[in-house]
Amino acid sequence: MNAAKPYAVMIAALFFIFSAPFTKFIASRGYGFLHPEVGFVFLWLLLGALALGGLMIAGPRVLRPVLIAVPVFVFLYIEALKAMPRFLEAAVAAMGGIWATFAAGVVVFVAVFSGLYRKVGREIFSLLTIGFATVSCVVLATSGKPAPMWESRAGPPVRPDPALPALVHVVLDGQIGIDGLPARLAEGRGLRTELRRFYVSRGFRVFPRAFSHFPLTQESITNTLNGEVDPVAYKDVRPFRNGVTLKRNAWFKELAARGYSIDVIQSRFYDLCGTGAAASAPVSRCLSYSHADLRFFHGVEATAWQKAKLLFRHHLEVDLLPPLMPALLFYEQLRDAGFPLPALGAYRSVSASSLAALAAMERLGQRLGTLRRGEAVFAHILLPHAPFMLDRHCSPMKEVRRWAGRSNLLWAYGVTNTPEEWARRYQAYFAQSRCAHARLGRILDLLSGRPGLEDAVIVIHGDHGSKIVEQEPYARFRDEITARDIIDSYSTLFAVKVPGLGPGELMEQRSIQGLFAEFVMGKRIAGDHGDVFLQPNRGVVGPNQVRVRMVPLGPVNGSRATAR
Repeated sequence: MNAAKPYAVMIAALFFIFSAPFTKFIASRGYGFLHPEVGFVFLWLLLGALALGGLMIAGPRVLRPVLIAVPVFVFLYIEALKAMPRFLEAAVAAMGGIWATFAAGVVVFVAVFSGLYRKVGREIFSLLTIGFATVSCVVLATSGKPAPMWESRAGPPVRPDPALPALVHVVLDGQIGIDGLPARLAEGRGLRTELRRFYVSRGFRVFPRAFSHFPLTQESITNTLNGEVDPVAYKDVRPFRNGVTLKRNAWFKELAARGYSIDVIQSRFYDLCGTGAAASAPVSRCLSYSHADLRFFHGVEATAWQKAKLLFRHHLEVDLLPPLMPALLFYEQLRDAGFPLPALGAYRSVSASSLAALAAMERLGQRLGTLRRGEAVFAHILLPHAPFMLDRHCSPMKEVRRWAGRSNLLWAYGVTNTPEEWARRYQAYFAQSRCAHARLGRILDLLSGRPGLEDAVIVIHGDHGSKIVEQEPYARFRDEITARDIIDSYSTLFAVKVPGLGPGELMEQRSIQGLFAEFVMGKRIAGDHGDVFLQPNRGVVGPNQVRVRMVPLGPVNGSRATAR
């Protein structure tokens, strides 16, 4: 019995090392521990501890400190990454790269830990057990009440002017333009026809060849709402950990000056109701949804076993991918060198954001059911944005393995989609786009024929393309980016219904920034050119950023564009 005790302590240490991050993950998100799927994950972690412990017991003793030091280092690295991101960025720069920094950290930590193991002996397992068990207890004791899934804020009361038409402005995040849909795929051709019919039959003037100058939400929407094309638009947002707050909003300011009351339905990723936005224009009511809240999984019809997979995969995505990215990149480099390793391209995103966006569309429908003249409603809906997990009828696909992200895990390093993966992800995208428009159709039908809303202004547009690419539109990949990559990144939807502008199609290829300014704000803007801005190596675009010509989406001087 006494001989077995050190090994039991070793297993306990491994279990608490593995489970402490997951405990923190669940507690911080308010998911609740009394769900069977959470119990399944803890069981898997225990089995993992038993497996690694068995390897340590059966293997050479010299490997024991190494095998236990690596998971301890990963845990500490994750916490340091969250607490000191700027320090680690500086370390990465000083070391000459993220892989060198991570590898050096592992080597140094293993060496120090091995020395400590030789001095302390088996007692180190007891210390680790106590330490990581304490971490879990502290997390449970201090986690507090999680942020609500929905947050409603009321601003200064505004009496809407009944002489003004009602106004509805919806942004469908990640909705590629109609003529940007890939015609090489049969479903892409079919969806082109469906979307044309969808908008024209409801009285919209649709612009199938619209595009955005920018491939990121915070730049595209910011420029659109401020009626400009400014490559340093990031100056108008204030970043926070999981998103940005808009500091300047010319469109809302203009609506308020006309006499509109303004309601907003938004994700917390892009906040139009914060202090900066409120200073620009009063928002009467603001409903924010937590776009990545795992509690939206509670309503998914799936077994506890399937939900356990969802939770564990999401835990890996959120907490383990940042520090493991260098190792994954090294893995891909080995594959490129000819080693017979399986591809990582089958990556499936398991975020709950699509479920949250679907719930936001329901709230939008409820709000438009009471819409009156002089009221403006803005909604930013994260659909058909990845993850692609909804079928065309808006039910989560029961086979979780069919859920798809938009790209490979290592997209920022230029490891994106093969042609086969590109086509497979687009199939999932088509289904989610059809879902978004099915729900949008119900909402628009609520307004049809309502007394007083005959002249309502309705604007629906995307912010960028599907971003399902074979190469990311980064400046450093300029020579590798294809015409199809440009279309997938920048082509986006634009449709408008305003008095005096009848239904139909306008085939002119222009940016949504220019179209919104002209057809909605009633002005022309500087910089409404035919170029798009590539992303720099890090983050947002800036001054002197690389520009390339937007790929033609239709006939040019009597010929068709070649990249379809």
